[in-house]
Amino acid sequence: MKKISFFLAIFTFVFSSFSYADDKNGNFPTDILAAGNSYFYADAFVYSENSNLLNHTNEIGKFKRNYTDENFIARYGLYQNIDVSFGVPIFSDYKSRTFYTNGPTFISNKREGLGNLAFSGSYGIINEKTNPLSLKISLTGTPNNSGNETGSVKPSLDAGYQLNERARLYSGFSLTYTTNDNYANYNTVKFGWQYDIIKNLTIDVMANHSRINSVNAYKSYDENNIVVKFIYGINDRLYVLPSFENVWHSDIASKNNLITNQSTSQIRLYSIALKYLFN
Repeated sequence: MKKISFFLAIFTFVFSSFSYADDKNGNFPTDILAAGNSYFYADAFVYSENSNLLNHTNEIGKFKRNYTDENFIARYGLYQNIDVSFGVPIFSDYKSRTFYTNGPTFISNKREGLGNLAFSGSYGIINEKTNPLSLKISLTGTPNNSGNETGSVKPSLDAGYQLNERARLYSGFSLTYTTNDNYANYNTVKFGWQYDIIKNLTIDVMANHSRINSVNAYKSYDENNIVVKFIYGINDRLYVLPSFENVWHSDIASKNNLITNQSTSQIRLYSIALKYLFN
């Protein structure tokens, strides 16, 4: 965490004197970078999960998991209405603990180091500045290069609408298909609102709902998220994006169609991100 904090500080200092960039800066979900334009994005977030457990013998327990995650993303406007991106996640300080009132405690420290790389391409179906409606389709692939997770393929569709000079609405739908049978496929629907508080400060509030399909070890369940993010433009190229996310879900673990564990979880994520645009 100290390394990424130092990196973000240097990042801010080096680029804070630059200015001027294209209107499509990637801060709105349907934005497509103009051909030849690009940005570099770095974030760091802290993940904290607390779950209440109930196993098949009605024994009460708790599960706690904490880690930090840094993401580095490069995005480039390839052609008119088409851009591509490449992302590298890094996990650190991973700690998880499961314990029951009258049972043993289980501690895990896996999933540290490089995560799965992500490759994405987007096409702006409706991408004219004069049209208040915008529409974008994307395809993201993540091979399981880390060996700690699962690979996945995710097609998605995002729509946006400019209400007035300050306010915008957006929505999206995505399907995620995993390459490992032990990891569930899922679909997500999101709705969001952006509002320019002042010229260089925007608030972004988003709610999404995911349906996680059943797998060998878990029955299907629902997950709900609320994300509050601020987008602050130091200048026309450099942006700071602090955010807070709250997640709720309940799931049921099973083996051979018999319930082995039930859990109700609350997850909180705090993050800070920097984005610098080139053209």
